[in-house]
Amino acid sequence: MPYLKAINASDQQAHPLTPDTIVLGRSNEADLMVMGDGVSRNHARIHADEHGYLLTDMESRNGTFLNNKKLQQEVRLSPGDHIRIGETILVYMDEVTEPASIVIGRDDPQAHASMFKADQLPYTLVGDDARGGTPDAETYLVQLTQLSKDVMALDNEQALSEMVTQRVLDWLSVDCCAIVYPRTTESGYELDVQAIALRKPDTNHEISISKTAFDEALENKMASITTNALQDDRFMDQQSVITRGLDSILCVPLWHEDHIFGMLYLDSSDMSVQLSVDHLGLVSAVANLTAIKIDNLRLVDLAIARSAMDKEMALAGEIQAKLLPGEYFRFHALTCVGFHQACEDIGGDYYDFMPYNDHTLSVTIADVTGHGPSSALLMVACKTMLTTLVQIQIPMEERIERLNTYMVQHSASNQFITFFHADIDIKAQTLRYCNAGH
Repeated sequence: MPYLKAINASDQQAHPLTPDTIVLGRSNEADLMVMGDGVSRNHARIHADEHGYLLTDMESRNGTFLNNKKLQQEVRLSPGDHIRIGETILVYMDEVTEPASIVIGRDDPQAHASMFKADQLPYTLVGDDARGGTPDAETYLVQLTQLSKDVMALDNEQALSEMVTQRVLDWLSVDCCAIVYPRTTESGYELDVQAIALRKPDTNHEISISKTAFDEALENKMASITTNALQDDRFMDQQSVITRGLDSILCVPLWHEDHIFGMLYLDSSDMSVQLSVDHLGLVSAVANLTAIKIDNLRLVDLAIARSAMDKEMALAGEIQAKLLPGEYFRFHALTCVGFHQACEDIGGDYYDFMPYNDHTLSVTIADVTGHGPSSALLMVACKTMLTTLVQIQIPMEERIERLNTYMVQHSASNQFITFFHADIDIKAQTLRYCNAGH
C-alpha cells in the first residue's frame, strides 16, 4: 500500500494512504497532522483515482512544494517524490520501492537494480538504516571538502574531468570511473568519453554503459545502480559486461539547473567493492559539484568569447567607418556632406562619393537588408565592385548591369540591396541617375 514518510522529523513512522481523500495540515481535524512554522490548518490534500494518487494545495498561505517546486495545480505523485509543507518533508513511497527509488530488472533478488531521480538524490541516504551515519561518512566529508578546494583552482573542463574520475576511482577502488557526454548524431546520440580512470591502466577497457540507463538519465534525470550486471536484463547483450564479469555498475547524471551535461559512470567486477546505494550520496555529491563547475567554466568561456567578439566587432566597425568618405567631400564647386550612424557595430548602410572623370562625380546611397556581419560583408562587396567599375570609367548603364549581376551571384537568397546611384556632370550641368528601390 502506498504511504508517506517524514524524512526530517523525529517521527519517521509510515502513514499509509487509503483511497479516501487525506487532508494534511496543523488542524486537529486533519487526517495527517503536520506541525511547524508555515503550515496552514488545512494545507494540502491527497486523493486517489484509477491511476494513483494526486496532490493538491488547499490555498495554503506559504504553498506546497513537490520536489522543490511550488505547486500551481494538481499533480500526480510518483514513487520517490518528496513533498514539503512548512519545514516538514514527506516522501511518497509504495511497498515495492526503496526510499526515493524505483526497482527495475528481474525478480531475482541477486539481480537488483534501482533508478533514482537526480533532484531527489540528496534524500536517498535518509532512512531507517541511517546510511549517512556509516563509518565512512566522516571520511567522505573530508574527501569532498578537499575535492571542492582543488576543483575551485581549475580553469579547464578536461582537467576537471580527469581529476574527478581519478579521485573517485581512488576513493572507492572500483575498476573504472568515467565522465561520458552524449554526442548528437543524425540517428540520435552516441556516448563520448570525456575522461576515464582505470584501476589497471594497461587493460583495454570498454565502457559498458547501458543506453537504457543513459536514456533514463537524459530524459528523466535518473541515477542508476545495478548490483549484479550479469543478471540485469539491460546488459544481457553487452559482451564487455560478460567478458569482464562486471558485478556492479553505477551511473549518476551530471545535473545542474535542469540541464544534464552527461554521466559520471563507475563499474566494478570485484564483489568486495560492490557499488550500492551506500555509495550514492558520495557519488551524487561529486556529480553535482562537477556539473556546477562545468557550468561555471562554460559560462566563463562564453563570456571570454563574447568579450573577444565584442572587440572584433568594434574593430570591424572602425574599419567599415573608414570605408565611407567621411562627413565632408569636395569636388570642384560641389561640397558633399554625409553622416552615418549604425544601429550596431557594423551593418549594411552605405554611401559614397567617387570622381568618375575630371568633371563628373558619382554619388551612391545604398542599404543592405538586415544588420550585423552578413550585411556588412555584402556592403563591402558592393562598394568594392562599384569602386572598380567607376575607376575604370564603365558607362552608367553597363556599370549598373554588371554590379547587379555581381551582387545577385554573391548574395544569399534572402538578401538584397536598395540602391541609388547618380552621375553629376558639373561641366554639362546634368544629373543622370538609377534608383533601384531606394
